[in-house]
Amino acid sequence: SCKLARSPFAAPEEVDSPLGAFAVGQRVEVMQEDEGYEGAWFVAEVLELQKEAVRVMYPAFAAEEGSDAKLEDTVQLRRLRPMPPPPAPAFSGSLSAGAPLEMLFEDGWWQAVLTASETAEDGKAVLVVQTVYHNQTHRIAPGEVRPCLLWHWRCDRWERAWTLGALDTHYAMLLDDEDRRVHGMDVREKKALELQARRAAKQEEVEGKRRLKEEEKEARRRAKEAEERARREAREAAEEERKRKRDDDAADRQRQKAEAQAQAWRAALARKGLRVGAQVEAPLPPEAAAAADGCGGGGFGTVGG
Repeated sequence: SCKLARSPFAAPEEVDSPLGAFAVGQRVEVMQEDEGYEGAWFVAEVLELQKEAVRVMYPAFAAEEGSDAKLEDTVQLRRLRPMPPPPAPAFSGSLSAGAPLEMLFEDGWWQAVLTASETAEDGKAVLVVQTVYHNQTHRIAPGEVRPCLLWHWRCDRWERAWTLGALDTHYAMLLDDEDRRVHGMDVREKKALELQARRAAKQEEVEGKRRLKEEEKEARRRAKEAEERARREAREAAEEERKRKRDDDAADRQRQKAEAQAQAWRAALARKGLRVGAQVEAPLPPEAAAAADGCGGGGFGTVGG
């Protein structure tokens, strides 16, 4: 394997996801999976990082025909890699028939296999290659090929693929990594939801206890108010009863006094030989005499009881 320098956006050792190897604005390569482009790598720029995907923009593709806007897409992490290191100057000269490589074609790097080396009429070397996914033959200059490199994201190291089987194995490993990450995300999200539910239940329990305490406190306050109101009403009723009794006692005393005075009056009349209702002659009071225009100082009246 190649001992190449780490990329400036390298993921830490022993990480669970290659997402940390990328940053917004970074130039990367994206492997295509659409029909007609299978296995081809195209340069893109990172626009947004998501959980298991990255939003990218392709400088080589227009969003619509005739438009200046560039094509954007959301791709899975397994299809993403940093820009690979350039090939060694003598790379093309070391190739032999059957060796896997990547050829530059229509702004992308396509997986191919070297089938032959030729010399053109002008004396320049020509490489005859056949694409892996489409079985198309191309004659290209040696400067338009590069090695098939495999990016090991856990340690951020590049390794050359010497056989097509190595490419298939590496891609299968990327799919397996993705499956484990997605499954792990599902498990983590489930645990996060369970934790959130437990926290919500705990919060509800705490809130329920708080409400219960407030309700008990309010009930005690109301009970105390009712008790104080009952005592106050009892005091007021007792005071009212005492007042009524005092008034009744006073009235009884007043009646008893009037009765005693009446009895004493009747007794005094009896001693004088008079009785209640008898006609007697008695001097008028000065006011009554004046009202009578001086016609004598006496008059007749009835003895009261």
